[in-house]
Amino acid sequence: MIAENNPGNIRISSQTWQGQLPPEVDDQFCRFDTPVNGLRAILKILMTYQDKHGFRTIRGWIYRWAPPSDHNPTAAYVQNVAAACGVGVDDCVDIRALPIALGCLRGIVKQENGQQPYGDATLMAACAAVGILPPQDRSGVSTAEGAE
Repeated sequence: MIAENNPGNIRISSQTWQGQLPPEVDDQFCRFDTPVNGLRAILKILMTYQDKHGFRTIRGWIYRWAPPSDHNPTAAYVQNVAAACGVGVDDCVDIRALPIALGCLRGIVKQENGQQPYGDATLMAACAAVGILPPQDRSGVSTAEGAE
C-alpha cells in the first residue's frame, strides 16, 4: 500500500492517525497524506505493543502485528524483521532505540510490500516524528550513520 502512503497496511479502526485521510476505494485500510505519517503510524503501534501490552521482542510485536490467524506467514515475517534489526527474534529490545526502530520500519515495509523504497531521510523523519532521535556527541552534533 505504498501508493496510499500506508506501507504497514494498517487497517482502519477507531484510532485516527496523524495525517490520516478519508477512505477512498478501499475502506479497510488507512490512507496517509505522506509516507512519513504512514511510517510514523507503524512506530506508534509498535510503541503501544511495547508500553501497553508489554511486548519487548520482535516475535511479540510481529505475532500481534500479523498473526497467523489472519493467514500471514508470521514465522517468516518475524525472522525477516529480526534480521533487518540485527537481533534475535526473542532478544529483549526497545522500539525507542534508533537501530531497532529503523530495522522494524525496513523489515515491516519490505514484508508488507515486497520492497522497501524509502531512503534513510524518510525513515529518520518518521523516527523523529515520534521522538526517536540519534544520539548526540559531546559537541551537540548528531552521530547518526547513514542519515541523508
